[in-house]
Amino acid sequence: MRAGFGAVDITPEVGVPLGGNVREDNAARGVHDELWASVAIMQDAMRPVALVGMDLLGVTAPFTAEIAEAIAAQTPIRAEDVIVFATHTHSGPDSTHGSGRGDADYSSVVDWEQKVVPRIAAEAASAWQRMADVEISVMRGLAPGFAFHRRMLMPDGTVRMNWSPVPDEAIPAGPVDDELTVWVFRGTDGGARGLLVHFTLHPAVLVGHEWLVSADYIAALTTSLRERFGDVPVLFANGALGNINHLDARTPGRAIGFAEADRIGQGIAQAVDTLSATPVEDAALRVERHTIEVSQRTVSRERAAWARRVLRMNAGAAVDVLDGVPEVAYAAWTLNQGKTLAPILDVPVASLDLGETTLVFLPFEVFVEFGLGIRDAVDGRIVRVVSLAHDYLGYLPTARAFEQGGYEPTFGTSRVEAGAGEELFARLADRLREREELSA
Repeated sequence: MRAGFGAVDITPEVGVPLGGNVREDNAARGVHDELWASVAIMQDAMRPVALVGMDLLGVTAPFTAEIAEAIAAQTPIRAEDVIVFATHTHSGPDSTHGSGRGDADYSSVVDWEQKVVPRIAAEAASAWQRMADVEISVMRGLAPGFAFHRRMLMPDGTVRMNWSPVPDEAIPAGPVDDELTVWVFRGTDGGARGLLVHFTLHPAVLVGHEWLVSADYIAALTTSLRERFGDVPVLFANGALGNINHLDARTPGRAIGFAEADRIGQGIAQAVDTLSATPVEDAALRVERHTIEVSQRTVSRERAAWARRVLRMNAGAAVDVLDGVPEVAYAAWTLNQGKTLAPILDVPVASLDLGETTLVFLPFEVFVEFGLGIRDAVDGRIVRVVSLAHDYLGYLPTARAFEQGGYEPTFGTSRVEAGAGEELFARLADRLREREELSA
């Protein structure tokens, strides 16, 4: 296989709205660490593929399309073979434009997008020119103690989020995913050319802490990995992180700040030292795109009336919420994006086979139960979910989570019907098995 890597600084200017928290004043006041778009271009005997990992809250379909088309214009890579995904930092530009939860001015974000697209395409073109023969190894193991299930099950069967006070008898409502996977691409001289890292943890340690731009814990993780492998591009693919964060409900207070982000990032990097590495003997490459239809909720007349009433009652009131989404923001979303929803949602899916690995890219904040459940879908393959690719379609909770309630299933943070996640993953598993049978 041949591969080329690159990275370009996409840090926005001071003043751009930050995404990942709901505040009346969410303008960035400075930069703590740079944001990057990291590019990996790979080609075997088949057509080439480009991965673009971005230190952003999320990516929208139009933004993704612009990047893919710009790369296609400067390289032999087809636009449909460009996969764009976000790390989900809550301290970057509001690349989802508030998800319709307010009427803030996002013109500076649009200006930033227009500036970074050609720079990303130029870096992809340079990576194409740098393509060379590589050998790939996969390092797999555990990085425990950093991820926690954020939905806490109360004795009465309801759920409370772990950023709120919870009683001692509360227990996590589900599992975590501590598995850490690192793909190392080495040149013929043995030196690393680039890394692809997969881990499952919300980058919400900072949530706009001190109103500074940051890649969150991923900044420290990337720096620490470069100390180990050399100054090479690092693509971070976040897993099924929808209900996973860094907060231990048994520890009083909310762990926040740059020291905490550094501790987590450096700790995950240190776990790499304990991982076992396996050479990828057959680095066959294949990408497939398809669409899966799922049921989507729509705004009723009663819901719209509720939203108008809430907005009237809260006219002029300041909004400042670190975690979660306030009622007034849900009301604004209902009358902005919510009213445009149709009963059927077309979900774009990309499946990338890289040797014995299959990465499945989805436009949701996928619940961890789905990411764990699909791992055994195909015998002999390493199947991993990558959240926040192609577009941003909100949370993908389990049917059980809809019954329990809580933040993520609320209409406005999730748009799908209860059971849509199970339906999507059942069909996805069938598709993966069919692909495997056809290639056997």
